[in-house]
Formats: sequence, C-alpha cells, structure tokens
Amino acid sequence: MSDYYWKPSKPTDTQMDYITQVWYTLHPVPGNRAIMEIKQSNLNDDEITTLHWAFIPIFYGTHVTLFLWRYYLLIELFLQFKENTDDKYMEFLPTLISNIIHLDNVIESFICPCLNVPLAELPDYHSKNFDEYLVTEYLIGQHDPQSVNYFRAHCPTNIECISMEGFDWKAYSDRIPEPMDGADYDWDIEQLPYDDYEEVWDAAEEWYGQNPNPQWISRWVKWEDESMEQGGEEQHSLPSTAQASRFMYLLRVSVAQYIKYRSKEGGPAMWKEMNGQERGFQSPWLMWRQCSLSDDMQYILHVPHPSSR
Repeated sequence: MSDYYWKPSKPTDTQMDYITQVWYTLHPVPGNRAIMEIKQSNLNDDEITTLHWAFIPIFYGTHVTLFLWRYYLLIELFLQFKENTDDKYMEFLPTLISNIIHLDNVIESFICPCLNVPLAELPDYHSKNFDEYLVTEYLIGQHDPQSVNYFRAHCPTNIECISMEGFDWKAYSDRIPEPMDGADYDWDIEQLPYDDYEEVWDAAEEWYGQNPNPQWISRWVKWEDESMEQGGEEQHSLPSTAQASRFMYLLRVSVAQYIKYRSKEGGPAMWKEMNGQERGFQSPWLMWRQCSLSDDMQYILHVPHPSSR
C-alpha cells in the first residue's frame, strides 16, 4: 500500500486545475484539545470562503502541518514554472507533477475516512493509509514503485507493518534540503517570497533526485545487504524517478531535434539511416547521436521500423 497512491499515468489538465484550486488549512478546535479541524477553500470562487471540511486526531497535527507545507510548496513551484521552457525546469517537471498527484491522493485518502468516524471516537482513530505514507517518507523519502520495490528487496520486514515508534523526526528533518524544509517560512507557503522560488526548486530537485539511502534506512530497520555488513556504502544501479524523467525528456528532445533536422526525409528511408542500415555506422543520425547523447543513453535509443508502429 505504501506506493498504492502513486499514479504512473500523466494527469489531465482538468485534474491539475482541480488539485491547484483546492486549499486545505489546519486549525485548533476551541475547547477540544483532542482533535483539530481541517478547513477547505476553493481558490476559483469569486469570493473565497473558508469552510469546515473535517476533524482529525490531534496527534496527526504536526505531520499534517508538514505535509500541507510540502504539498502546497510543490504546487506553487508547478504554478510558477510550468510554462518555463528552460531545460532546468522541463526536465524535473514530470517528477514534480507525479509527486503532486501522489500527495493529493494521500491527503484525500486520509481526510475522507475521517468524515465517517464519530466525533467521540476520533481522538483514538488511526489512519492506516497516512501511517504508511509517513513510514515510507521517513525511511525512503521517495514513493514511486521503483524506490519502494528496492526497499522491499532489501528489508525483510513488510513496510506496511513497520511502526513509527522510535522514529526521530528531527533527524529526518535534518536530511531535507534547508530551503525545502519550511522552518524559515514557519511552514506557511504565503510567507515564501518569490525571490526564493528558484532556490526552493533546486532543493526539491535535489531531494526527489536522490536514491534510497541504505545507511539511513539501516538505522531504523533490518537491512539485508552484504556491502552494508562490511561497512561499505551500497551503490545500486536503479535510477531515481527524477533521473528517469530527465532521460525521457532528453530522449524526446533528441528525437524531435533530429526529425526537424532531417524533416525532408521520412518513412523507411529515414529509419534505415537512423539505425545505420543504409549508410553504415557513419550515418548523420548516428554521428549526431554519438555527439549529443551520453554513453549510458545511446544504447537504448533505437527507432522502431514504421511497419511495426
């Protein structure tokens, strides 16, 4: 379940519009220290009003505050830079969007069941979905299936059965890049000045571009890896989601640029040239590809024959 809410498909514009128009805020409940209130605003309303949406147990208060900071931080970055065509932004944008969708699914899966819990029972209510998100975030820092499956391959304990008891959330916070942490802005997105957005973008790209850290994970759960037993730092070959997104972006750009370059030719003749079957391995396509792509990308770039499409 820890990666259940990760959606591999690209969201529609309508879905992104809906996500970016709904704004949740967390509030204390006067006279009741066992619960907190989540209110909702629709930013597309002519007159924005804040309405009651749900109550949640008080012990989730800090986690939800930090969650909403991260959630709206990523949304703000998306809104600020989605139209920027610089490679710096276009390469990370798919990863950013995927994480926004994931966080949206997580918060909805947390709030909706709370709506059906009687108020008297709410102080003792635990959200299995949100607990699993918190465990995954603490241990792995990534929620894509690739990272979660990597964890599962090395940890004998089912991640859905791991308790948060004993977790050091201050130590976790210290791992997050400082501009992304939120402490400097009191975890209030409205206090984030525009001049800091680019720095925060770089911090988010750094955080979501990393792989799971066995040294960190093994402090909290059993980790089965020979190199770790010998005191070494494991180097696994799985690319992160951000690295995979960067590769696909560069791949699309590379193919588009070449097709534009050779736009007067097409069909099977172009396919033969691009794959070295007409003019040998000194074809313009291959020469261009070798000059433009890194070695670890070249081997996968094969253009399918038109008849197979």
